[in-house]
Amino acid sequence: MIQKNGVQLGIHEGMPAEHYHMIPAVSSSWLKTWLNSTPAHAQEPMDSSKPSLRLGTAVHARILEPGAYSDLIAVQPDVDRRTSAGKAIYADWLETVGTKTVIDQEQQRIVDGIASRAWSMKSVVNVLDSCTDRELSIVSEVYDTVGKARLDMYDVEAGVYIDVKTTSGTIAEFGRQCWNLNYAVQLAHYRSVARAAGLSIERMGFLVCETSKPYGVQVMMMPNEAIDMAEAAVEAGCRVWDTCRASHDWPCYPDHVVELQLPAYAQRQMEGNVSA
Repeated sequence: MIQKNGVQLGIHEGMPAEHYHMIPAVSSSWLKTWLNSTPAHAQEPMDSSKPSLRLGTAVHARILEPGAYSDLIAVQPDVDRRTSAGKAIYADWLETVGTKTVIDQEQQRIVDGIASRAWSMKSVVNVLDSCTDRELSIVSEVYDTVGKARLDMYDVEAGVYIDVKTTSGTIAEFGRQCWNLNYAVQLAHYRSVARAAGLSIERMGFLVCETSKPYGVQVMMMPNEAIDMAEAAVEAGCRVWDTCRASHDWPCYPDHVVELQLPAYAQRQMEGNVSA
């Protein structure tokens, strides 16, 4: 058993998601949040009650683990809880929920629409057939600290990793979303963790699912150049995380007055008004 910082390193097949999230290691979520804010913000737990996150969890389960969907997801019954009968039905349903992720009827219709579209597309089915390793949890030593990754879909023969993403926009707008949400950093971190564990990663991309009609679905590959460029941010974030972990100090904003930074478009507008 190899350990670092008290954490067991290696590839963990079949690890429940809740166990993975408890591992004290650098995650892609931590890195993406830190890049846009501070270590203190990145250290705050994610609010899993958000409707968008619950919908994303349900789409993941339906696409990646369809046989276990009913064990992972609970759909609220369509009843009028203002009536005695509705209250009784709802109370009985609540007793069956346990630790399942709860979604409502409209979210279930979205999940059904996405799944139907995905399974009707040959390119998507081919990816699902080839990426047989699902929800693979990995913990590795990266940049002198411990990093973790949970791979949605991995093709061990081709060295291809595919991450499932939902978007409230369109497929055509996904490139902008990738940039704004630091998805290249996520992939660079996953690649570092996977390679440190001995896995081959040659290409990485996304199965993008629109959450509004017509529920468009597309497999999109990230250019390796973008992932390579994001590696520097991963290294910097890992070193910040390790320093904070060792000192038990997760700093927020600097304790001094700073000059407000206006967005570039505001600066251009002010310059235009002056020249006029």
